[in-house]
Amino acid sequence: LRKARRWGVPMRQENGLCVALGCSEVTLQDLTAAYAAFANGGLRVRPLYIRRVTNSEGDVLYEHLPEPPEEVIQPWTAFQMRNLLAGVLERGTGWRARLNRPAGGKTGTNDGPRDVWFVGFTPNLVAGVWVGNDDNAVMPREAGGRTPAEVWQSFMHEALPPYAGETFPEPPDEYVGVRVCNLDGRLDYTGCPDTGVEYFRESEFNQDLFAQGISGQVITSDTGAVRPKPGEVSAAPVNPANPSLFARRLDQAFGGQGAAPPLPSQ
Repeated sequence: LRKARRWGVPMRQENGLCVALGCSEVTLQDLTAAYAAFANGGLRVRPLYIRRVTNSEGDVLYEHLPEPPEEVIQPWTAFQMRNLLAGVLERGTGWRARLNRPAGGKTGTNDGPRDVWFVGFTPNLVAGVWVGNDDNAVMPREAGGRTPAEVWQSFMHEALPPYAGETFPEPPDEYVGVRVCNLDGRLDYTGCPDTGVEYFRESEFNQDLFAQGISGQVITSDTGAVRPKPGEVSAAPVNPANPSLFARRLDQAFGGQGAAPPLPSQ
């Protein structure tokens, strides 16, 4: 609860442990503002509605004085979170929100569903979308990855200027990208149909983290062989996420088109 409040997300303590599952309501403004820290390298910026008030003569009657941003998470943690949330757009439930620029976000769907959300960010803009009924009625077949993601994408296309190469802030840590199999987390091997890149600090990376005897590819962040930072490229929607996608990939990998290499004996 203390961590959430530090992010500007108020939680009702009387709700107990279920707040970890989302039983405490959050406003769209508070949730969207919290996501800004992922795009800002871990810095929280308080939202505001009025920047300046002037009279008919142009005299400034009021002007908001920006507060120093507060670091709520370490830059490396923000970097890792951007990597995860970029994956939601690239290969997850948020594929309808893909943009032709670095972006990340998260879908949300509650019971019913009665509330569906999408909150996402680019290097220079964070936006959130909520869809629901005034009478709290159920919305059959709705989900955070459907209407909210489509509305968010449409808004971002209109609100953002033409892409000019903006990127997210780099973490201060030296890091490496490691290509792994998304099905089992082991280093990439022949026969794995779905691979991705995981990032590690150079000071913490150890190939012993992975199964021994399995050849893999370690890519330094400056080789150009992999995007230099999470969210740098959003792929075209080729395999939209659906409930059976993971099962099909498992079947392809271990049932039909080849088997995973055996784990080493201990």
